[in-house]
Amino acid sequence: MKWNGTPLTDNEKLMIVNVYNYFSNDNSRTDDHRKLTLRKRVAEVLGLGSMRKDSCKRNFRLLLRVLHRLEYYFGQGDCRNILHESPNNVAYRCRYLCFHFANLEDNNDVPRHPEVFLDESYCYLHHTSRNTWVPHQGVILVPGHGPLVVIFGAIVVFRNGSSNKLYDANIAPNQVDYHGNFNAEIFEDLFSTLCKILYENYGPVSIHMDGASYHKRWVETIPSSNAKKQDLIDWLNAHEISFSSDLKRPELLELVQINKEKVPFSCIKIAEQYELKVSFTPPYHCELQPIEGVWAVVKGEVARSGSHPNLLSVRNTLLDAFKKKVTSQVIIGLWRRALKNAKKYLESDEDSQLIDDELDEYSSSDKDHVI
Repeated sequence: MKWNGTPLTDNEKLMIVNVYNYFSNDNSRTDDHRKLTLRKRVAEVLGLGSMRKDSCKRNFRLLLRVLHRLEYYFGQGDCRNILHESPNNVAYRCRYLCFHFANLEDNNDVPRHPEVFLDESYCYLHHTSRNTWVPHQGVILVPGHGPLVVIFGAIVVFRNGSSNKLYDANIAPNQVDYHGNFNAEIFEDLFSTLCKILYENYGPVSIHMDGASYHKRWVETIPSSNAKKQDLIDWLNAHEISFSSDLKRPELLELVQINKEKVPFSCIKIAEQYELKVSFTPPYHCELQPIEGVWAVVKGEVARSGSHPNLLSVRNTLLDAFKKKVTSQVIIGLWRRALKNAKKYLESDEDSQLIDDELDEYSSSDKDHVI
């Protein structure tokens, strides 16, 4: 009987019996098995005898029907990083969701204060969609190398269900990785301007962004594992952290790692000047960022508009797509989809008993995710 309670057909029962008998007889380890072609192996496993082309098609269709009834489909699936559901990442996700839902009311569907979702992306000069019309024996330049445009953008969701968008685009020619072009100095300059605009137009807001390295630059240098013992001692004394004079260098370094959370990030200090709150989304959770869908919309417009002679043309197409394609309806739809994903995580994490102080070095760097 299948999972939904419906009985198996005779063909499905026979297929299961044949597969069981095949592997229970350990035929897969014999030398004769290694000499078989893939088609003959499948035929032997399913007990179908010689698989001619016509019988192969019929049995393939039968197998497809069985898989579809079992609710399988052929596709890429939901690809996730192996650390997506690690205990430390789930613990961090719980804290982020608590901060996120604390700003929502009316069954968690209306933000109490405006929510801002900030992110950066990039678009290559020869950006194309996965599927496109290609001339006979035509050549499509694969994106991934060459000149690119780095995009900095933010969307705002209001209490009354409206939305707005703020955007910018910086040209970074002849580079391969936009992370090498977009550094902490550039981000903090743009972020400072954004905070001023948000404060003047929306008042107190909650800003959500990922934990990219250029988002999380400390306001001062934290001694690393290569630091000298005296440098560790000087840092601890400067922050008025008491310690025994008998401590060895590894012990001093561990003490620094424990207390480094007392040093805020530069973006946190910038936001504090405008009475804004900042929260970092958990790693590997782009589904909680509605602005990721905005990038798909504007970059898709670049792909559909054909080839571009230079980066300026790409930049203008991106900005035009921001103005015309990213409407309030689109933003609200993306925000609700991200909120739906957040609710699913919140329900699945309700019974998780995770201790916040048992965090590794990766998640501890994200500890000060709220100001």
